[in-house]
Amino acid sequence: MSAIVAALLVLLPTVGLVAIQLLSPFSWRAARVVFNWSSAMSVAAVAALGVVLPMVAAVNPSPFATRLAFAGFGTTLLLLAHATWRGSRRANPGWLVSHTARRVAALAGRTSRSQRAMAAQTELLTELVGATRLPIGQYRTAAANWALVLVLRWHGGERPEEIARAVRLVAADLGREPDAGREDVIAALVALGNHLSRDRVVAEAVIETLGDLAQRARGAGPYVHGEVLLDALVDVIGARLANLLQPRILPALRPPSPNGGGRRRHRAPAELDGRPAHAAEDRLQLLAERSSVENGDAVGLWRGHGPTDAIGAEQGHRRLVSRSVREAMDDATRRALDAQKLLAIFASVAHTQPAAQVTAHSSANMRTRSVDAYDLFLAEVNRLASMLAAPTPESAAWPAGWQGSAAFEADVRRLGHLASQLYSTYRMPPTDAVEEQLELIASRLTEDISPARPLAPDRTGWRTTHTPDPTGPTVAAGETLAELAAAAFHAGFDRQALLAGRRLLSAATMAATAGDGRAVQVYTQALDRVAQQLRWGPSNDTDANQHRSSLVLAGLIAEFDPLLSATPPGQQADEAINELVDWLPWRTEGNPYPLAAAAWQARLIAAGWLVHSPERRRRQPAPAVQPQTLPHTLIAKAEEELQLHLHVDDPIYPAVYLFTLWAHAIAAGREGDRDAAQHLHEYLTRVLDEYDTDEQDDEDAGWPTTEQGNQVEDECDEVPGARRMHPQLRRLIAGAIDWSASAETGRREVVLSGPRALGLHDSLRKLLAASGLIERRYHGLPERDGSYLVVVEEADGSRRLLRDSEAGARGLFAWGYGGTGPRTLADVLTDDILADLDGCPDCFGAIKCAAGLIRCRTCHNTGLRVERWHIASALVRRVISSLPEHPAAAPTILEAEWSLTRAALLAEACRTQRGGRGDREPTKQRSRRSLSTEGCPPVAGSSAEPLPA
Repeated sequence: MSAIVAALLVLLPTVGLVAIQLLSPFSWRAARVVFNWSSAMSVAAVAALGVVLPMVAAVNPSPFATRLAFAGFGTTLLLLAHATWRGSRRANPGWLVSHTARRVAALAGRTSRSQRAMAAQTELLTELVGATRLPIGQYRTAAANWALVLVLRWHGGERPEEIARAVRLVAADLGREPDAGREDVIAALVALGNHLSRDRVVAEAVIETLGDLAQRARGAGPYVHGEVLLDALVDVIGARLANLLQPRILPALRPPSPNGGGRRRHRAPAELDGRPAHAAEDRLQLLAERSSVENGDAVGLWRGHGPTDAIGAEQGHRRLVSRSVREAMDDATRRALDAQKLLAIFASVAHTQPAAQVTAHSSANMRTRSVDAYDLFLAEVNRLASMLAAPTPESAAWPAGWQGSAAFEADVRRLGHLASQLYSTYRMPPTDAVEEQLELIASRLTEDISPARPLAPDRTGWRTTHTPDPTGPTVAAGETLAELAAAAFHAGFDRQALLAGRRLLSAATMAATAGDGRAVQVYTQALDRVAQQLRWGPSNDTDANQHRSSLVLAGLIAEFDPLLSATPPGQQADEAINELVDWLPWRTEGNPYPLAAAAWQARLIAAGWLVHSPERRRRQPAPAVQPQTLPHTLIAKAEEELQLHLHVDDPIYPAVYLFTLWAHAIAAGREGDRDAAQHLHEYLTRVLDEYDTDEQDDEDAGWPTTEQGNQVEDECDEVPGARRMHPQLRRLIAGAIDWSASAETGRREVVLSGPRALGLHDSLRKLLAASGLIERRYHGLPERDGSYLVVVEEADGSRRLLRDSEAGARGLFAWGYGGTGPRTLADVLTDDILADLDGCPDCFGAIKCAAGLIRCRTCHNTGLRVERWHIASALVRRVISSLPEHPAAAPTILEAEWSLTRAALLAEACRTQRGGRGDREPTKQRSRRSLSTEGCPPVAGSSAEPLPA
């Protein structure tokens, strides 16, 4: 029997050697798990019972010893069979993964003495995840449990460097060769990186790992998980940035829940109030919110009650990985791993944050975090740009080469998503690197479309697809920039929205210069989509949102002239550009006529009629030029628009066309062409006759008519009928008719002059006395970074930030003294409180379209009232320099230092002080002789007067 057992005992090492051979891809650590101390005890028991005991019985034979020897022999056979069966079962990587998972569940939540065992399991799982020859099911289980072990160890107080080391070991193993199961470990890395995004060391390790794997995948070709890795990289970067950047939500911008006296009930602005409407559909925002930490307290993932320190001795032997968690893990590993499911599992087993990490986070310097966010954002944007696929197979200058038909579009949208995901959580990206890269991409696309050799002319458009493809490289770049502009606007970052829109304008200009009509159409459609998006949202009908959208559109229209100059007439892109310039001003919910007038001015600049004047010089007269006559197309358009809009609400719109036609006739007369003046005389006479005829017909039919020029909101808009022409506009038309009828049109300088109109101070006093002023309230807020903001509360209760013409609100204003910041605040505040009263009453602010050929004595060709400069100076001296101690500036909201109404500011600015020279009301101009105008007395208005040149 001893010989038999000894022979059978050799079977155990044989099985062990076979198992070791099967586990050869793994280290000795895996073999020790298969043949542990229980296997050694089995060998010892077999030797004792099957060899030693029979030999003892043979030396001292007895009936009892013989029976005991036979019993030991039978037990030895059973032990040998069990050991052989267990060894063969354990010599399987699948058992190794399942055993490690069960071991992790048993160790989780125990005392700190189990940390050594957890570290051993981490090493084993790291080796298993790094292996490339596991079956798909076992590999999936290993990846999920590996991420779970790292999460438990981090919450158990483990050093972040150890967690980062495990991540880098997996990256080193995965980088050796591609494998189909890599998607599961990518999902595990995404879940780990999002859950531990608050830890700098771990987050950087995960980002570095995913970035390196993505670069290797792009180098290997289009079929090696490059898209999955890049998506995962963007997700983790977004979660990390969400922890570094704080949401810029001002409580003062949230209107009170009850609408106290507003004209209509409304929701809070989309950029100011809580989560956006699509938050439930945005997976990345959910991950970022779950990982965000504010004011040193963990929020989002940390749910339920429990200790405030670490998972360890303080939690006793509470089993963290409960049965429900194990069932969730089993369900998650039945199919391809989902990072969102893993995040939910991590949230259920990790309720608290280690005390040391809470302290380190809460004491972090805000400036250091901003610098870290800037460095991370800029570095990763450049990394993504360095992995851009080629848009077409023949494009050889792109970094990653051809990766498939949709790879380039996905890369561009992924790059834009890196910034839009921050906007969706009301966080502003630390730099505009994404928008800059998208603009560079649009530029490179324009260079790539140039044909290698000249082609036959396309006179009938047969090369252009009649049904344009809604996808493509250009479409991806244009739509991504448009989405960024809309997302920035709805998040409250109007300046970022304006800059993104201007980059679209730049892309369209480059495409027009290169003659790419298709790209011009795409970019102009994207700009129109931006304008439409500004009107959509939960608060598009509020006064604050209307003002904000008009400000952004005005900033876009101010940069139209390079786009108009880039395309010669007759090109394919000319129609798309003209359509954009014609329709974009009318996309606003506010007053469209000043925007339409600015668009016409951009046309004149592009035609060389005017010189572009920067916004900072808008208080100065228009630069002097020597204009030539305008093209026939612009003259025809001006005549058509003037005839159609004689009776609009805001006379600035017909005035810009009138001054254009008048100045064109002056320029033609200087060149010796009398036909232009005669044509102007005939045209304006006919327009006035037709207008008078229509007005008389309306009066005969009994339709009501309304006067223009009043500052009170008209309630008769929906009543059928015609508005009367503004009296001053009629005087200007009559003056142009009289001028064009004179004999020496080319030798005289035209000067607008007339009897003294009601001054701005008197107009404001009259408006305040009549209670016809639309009230709004201004609140001054100091920021933690030392800057100052001004919140404007509209009459309907909606709120917005006070911004300059470039949509800037931060770092511009100050109060309490008389320096540059207070003067800037006074200038912007004066424009806001005056609103429509800011324009010149004689030329309506349209005199700049006359190209210096017509001079307005009232505004000196600035288009603005002269008195507004005195009002701005008075605001600095009397109000802004004394804030917040001014007696009328008691704050009405909690966060504000001061609050002032529009009426109070106007009353202070218009108050005349007889005791001092500096505060006296400016002397009004003397009345001048005016030419007789047809159909209107010469008083209370301006006319044209020929003076010696």
